[in-house]
Amino acid sequence: MSGPAFSAVDKLRQPLSKLIGPAGFSALLTRAIALGGKDVPWLISLQVNADGSLEGLDAHPNRRAAARGEVVVMTQLVLLLETFIGPELALGLLRDAWPAMDPKAGRGKDLGEATK
Repeated sequence: MSGPAFSAVDKLRQPLSKLIGPAGFSALLTRAIALGGKDVPWLISLQVNADGSLEGLDAHPNRRAAARGEVVVMTQLVLLLETFIGPELALGLLRDAWPAMDPKAGRGKDLGEATK
C-alpha cells in the first residue's frame, strides 16, 4: 500500500497474515472491499495483491473520499473478523495492532491517535 491511504488496513495485514496466512488475508480484504463497494463504488477498482497489499489507491486523488473508503473497508474487515473468529479474538487482534486503544493500557489516547 502506498502512502498514508489505508494505513489502518495495512497495519492489520501482518497480524492477520500470521493468523490466517497471506492468502487468507487477501481473501478477507477482497471480500471487505466487495462489501464496501456497495456504499463506496470506487472501492471495487482496487486490486488486492497476493501479499495483501493494495493497488489502485493512487487512482483516487480525493483524500476525503479515500478516507471514507478506508473507514468503510475497515468496518467491513472488522465485521468479517468478528463473524469468522468471534468478537473476543477480533478485539484481541485490534488491540495487538493498536495497543493504545486498549482501555486497560491507561494511556488515555483516543482511537484516532491510537491508530497512528
